[in-house]
Amino acid sequence: MEPKNEINIKPGCNAGVDLSRRVSHLEDSDDKQWLIIERLQNRLPVWATMVMTVMGMILGSVLTYAGMK
Repeated sequence: MEPKNEINIKPGCNAGVDLSRRVSHLEDSDDKQWLIIERLQNRLPVWATMVMTVMGMILGSVLTYAGMK
């Protein structure tokens, strides 16, 4: 018995070759989409980025003001 997940490609059948290419392309596309979703889930939220930016601006201003004295 042959595996169910494999696409059998016979030498004289172009439809099987075309179908195999299309399935392979869809699998690659699916993998790319999940990779992008994973990247989006693993980054900082916007509010955390904004808080760090404001804190950096305040620290920079304080250090600049302290250097002037």
